[in-house]
Amino acid sequence: MQCGLCCKIYGDRISPTPTDLYTWMVNGNTDVLRYFFGQMSDGRIINCAALEPSDIGEIIEIEMRDPGSGGYLTVCPFLKRVADSRYVCSIHEIKPEMCCNFTPWERRQTDFRLCRALKR
Repeated sequence: MQCGLCCKIYGDRISPTPTDLYTWMVNGNTDVLRYFFGQMSDGRIINCAALEPSDIGEIIEIEMRDPGSGGYLTVCPFLKRVADSRYVCSIHEIKPEMCCNFTPWERRQTDFRLCRALKR
């Protein structure tokens, strides 16, 4: 529905799969990778843009963070406003699996009253 509500509410919790990371790495999507930090098996926290595909097996956890400060984000950085009440995903073609599979109208994954999809 391109309202952006789900991405505004849940977008700070995006966690890509190892397959997402691998795809972005081999396709050179460092602009996307830089928003994710991986905790490695030895305890180091590394920006995913600095990793190689062979490093993926050493990642224990992946978190979305601000690439400049390393702090946590409050909204998805890939959500772009294109009109007063219309938003689009700036990485729609390569968005993470969890975003592709998110369906608020199924299983009531969201409970906010403003959701236009749930009102249908």
